[in-house]
Amino acid sequence: MRSTFASVLLLSALSSSLASTASPWDETCFDGKCTAETEAYTMSINGPKEIISDVSEAADWIVLGCDPVASKQDIRIVCKAPEASSGCQNLDSAGGAVNKLVRIPKECSENAFVRVAKFWVHEDQSVPSDVAAKVSAETKPVVHGLSFDVDFAAVPKPKSPIKFTFELRYNGAIKAKTPESEANAPKRRFATDVVSPRYLVI
Repeated sequence: MRSTFASVLLLSALSSSLASTASPWDETCFDGKCTAETEAYTMSINGPKEIISDVSEAADWIVLGCDPVASKQDIRIVCKAPEASSGCQNLDSAGGAVNKLVRIPKECSENAFVRVAKFWVHEDQSVPSDVAAKVSAETKPVVHGLSFDVDFAAVPKPKSPIKFTFELRYNGAIKAKTPESEANAPKRRFATDVVSPRYLVI
């Protein structure tokens, strides 16, 4: 009996440990909730699911090159799975991709979330061989162009507000952003001129 009870406790502890170490980047952003995590901060967005989406690999998108800093860019993206049955279709659903707020891979831009300004089938359909190896053999990949910026004011006002939560990391721990920490934080890194923490932006 003790052995069985101990086994249950061990399995429970292991499950809790695995859950706590799961990366937000493995979770999709299709239900109006989305989180982006870096070595420096964790940022979450909550709002209407119709205007929140994702262009990370969790949503089956692969970005074909981007600038790691710029908040306004034109990039190429390709779906790694058959689009009709993949997470990729979420981006262009519910009225289209334009003016959706999307999570961008942490290798692209200093901003965790950006606004889609334009979305189209790109004239350059070339796909690097290393990316082509990740794309499903069941479909011919279609490369899309995506222009993004941080002009959140251009997003039509939704029926319910959108809330951003921003937490800084210190020595591996996460601490809520405070006036003191904000004063000492490198502003460029956290894009505080674009999105204020714990604040309804739309």
